[in-house]
Amino acid sequence: MKQIQTDSGRQEWIDACKGIGIILVVLGHITHGYLAAGIFSDYYDVMKAIDSCIYSFHMTFFFMISGITFQLAYFRRLDERFLSYKKQIVNLVWIFTVFSIVQWVFMMAFSGMTNNHYSVVDLLLFWLKPMSPYWYLWVLIIYYVLFGLAARFKIIFNILLIGSAIIGIIGSFIGTSFNAVPKNLLFFIFPFTFGMLFMAKNMHQQFNKILKLILVILSATAFAAIIWFRNDLQGIPVLSIVCAFILSLSCIFVVKKLFGRCKLFVYLGQRSLEIYVMHCFITAPCRKILLYFNITNFWCNILLNLLLAITLPLAARYIMKKLKIYGFVFKAGAILKK
Repeated sequence: MKQIQTDSGRQEWIDACKGIGIILVVLGHITHGYLAAGIFSDYYDVMKAIDSCIYSFHMTFFFMISGITFQLAYFRRLDERFLSYKKQIVNLVWIFTVFSIVQWVFMMAFSGMTNNHYSVVDLLLFWLKPMSPYWYLWVLIIYYVLFGLAARFKIIFNILLIGSAIIGIIGSFIGTSFNAVPKNLLFFIFPFTFGMLFMAKNMHQQFNKILKLILVILSATAFAAIIWFRNDLQGIPVLSIVCAFILSLSCIFVVKKLFGRCKLFVYLGQRSLEIYVMHCFITAPCRKILLYFNITNFWCNILLNLLLAITLPLAARYIMKKLKIYGFVFKAGAILKK
C-alpha cells in the first residue's frame, strides 16, 4: 500500500490497482459485517454472493501488489536503499501497534455497535494474535524482513518462488478455528513472491494475447467455482489458492489495461494505507447510524457506508496534515538517520 517513486506510467497503474483493491477491502468488510449482524436479511443471498467473490481473492490481490511494490522499491536495489527499507519496516511496526491499540479502545468503548468483542488478553497478545483487520500489516512486516534477508543473501529468485508456492499450498490446508494468522502468513507468501517476479521479469509487458485469453477462461472457471462453493471455497485446500491467484492476476491485467490512468483509482491507491487502517472505525457504527436515520434501502445503505468509509479517512488524513501530526502517525521511520 506504499506509494512508490518510479516512472509515472508504471506508478499510475500500480496505484490504480491499489485503489480498486482498497474499495474491495472496504466493501468486503461492510457486507461481512452486515451478514454477521443479520442486517438486511432479505438480501442475504446478494450479500453472500458479494462476500464470497470479494473474499475469494481480494487479499491475494493486495499481497500480489505488495510484492510488486517491494520489488520496485527495495528488493532489486536493497543495498542502496537499505535505510529507506529500514524506515519502512519501522513505519509498518509503528502503524500496526498504534492502530491495534486504538482499535482495541474503540471496540471496548463501542462494543454495542460491533460484531466482535475484545478483552484485556486481546490487547496483551495483539503481536501474537493480531486484531482484524491489522493482520495484513503483521504479515507484511514479516515478509519485508524475510525477503530483505533473501535479498541480502542473494537467494535465487526461482528458489524463492518454488519455496513460496509449496508454503502457500501447505497454508491452504491449515484451519482457522482458533487463529487465522498462521494460515494467512503461509497462504499469502506465494502471491507476494509472484508479485516480485511479475515486475522483475516484466511479465506485465510480455503477456501475449493467447495467454490473456487462457487467463480469461480460467478466471471464468474460478468465478464459477466461487459461486458454486460460496464461502466454503476458502476452506478447500489448493483450489482456494489457485482460484485466488488466477483472479488476482486477471484483475491486475484488467486494471492496467482499462483503468491504469483512472484518476480516482490512482488517487485512492496513493492513500490506500490511510483508508485501510481507519475505515474499520467507520463501517461498524455506520451499520447502526444509517438505520437510525431511516436509510433502509439496501443499496443506498451499502453505498453510503462505502462512501463514508472511504471519504472520512481521507478527511482525517487532510486534518492530520494540517495539524502537522501526520508524520507522527504514519512516518515514524523518519527518526532513523544515516
